[in-house]
Amino acid sequence: MRRACRHLAAMLEWLLYEWDYHMWAVIAAASAMVAAISIFADWRRNKRTAIGKVSYIPWTGISMLAVGTTLIAAALAFKAG
Repeated sequence: MRRACRHLAAMLEWLLYEWDYHMWAVIAAASAMVAAISIFADWRRNKRTAIGKVSYIPWTGISMLAVGTTLIAAALAFKAG
């Protein structure tokens, strides 16, 4: 447990001091994760067997927004680096 706390503290310290250089890369990684989750959720919604169990979350729109954010943030990360 102590080792995990030390690693977490080191990661937080890195984020505080290096955030200016790596901000776009972190945003690109986070939005890529959101895109992957929303694409999987949209795929599951399309493959459902019970037609009556409809999801009210617009997974297609969320995935398109996340993919666009990922592309823009990745381009800015490459430009900054």
